[in-house]
Amino acid sequence: MHRRSRKPVTLLSGSALAALMACSGGGGTTPQPTPVTYATKLHYTNPSATTWRLELDSGQDTSRLVLKLMPPTGLVAKGASFFLSCDGVRTSWVSATAGTAFTLGSAPQIFKAKAGTTTADYQVGLYQKSGTATLGPNAVALVTLDLKSGVQVGSASVGATGGKTGIYLDASNVNQPITTIAVGELRAE
Repeated sequence: MHRRSRKPVTLLSGSALAALMACSGGGGTTPQPTPVTYATKLHYTNPSATTWRLELDSGQDTSRLVLKLMPPTGLVAKGASFFLSCDGVRTSWVSATAGTAFTLGSAPQIFKAKAGTTTADYQVGLYQKSGTATLGPNAVALVTLDLKSGVQVGSASVGATGGKTGIYLDASNVNQPITTIAVGELRAE
């Protein structure tokens, strides 16, 4: 009885395995990570609503946007207070100024804007000293948002602060709720 040696078969199998491994992608290129794109500007699309709403005033496609709070047309009021929040990640608040919807009169004026509970929250209040205004095409207030530096491109947010309800003072000196402030789409691009 002859015995066959298994060594040549084992060596052949080892050689075949090494050849197969070499052809199965061991020497290919490594995928490169997708480069990070940083935002350089803000872009805002107005909402289609005609209720209380935030519309673009100026600064489209720059690093600083000015949004105006617009009232419903025909509303008679003496002033308003409202609460806004931005995402605080891609944007931050800069300032607020009174619009021309209300006549604030000479100094001292009843106007206040300040940071809220967090730096992403903003509170604004402005009132006439006397009389009423029939609201229409003029802004109640202008609020300014800045693009934060070193942030990635993507959606950003701005809108009414959750859990807080704005008000307007009607012609009878009764506070009425601003139940909704419509907002459009805000993007860091």
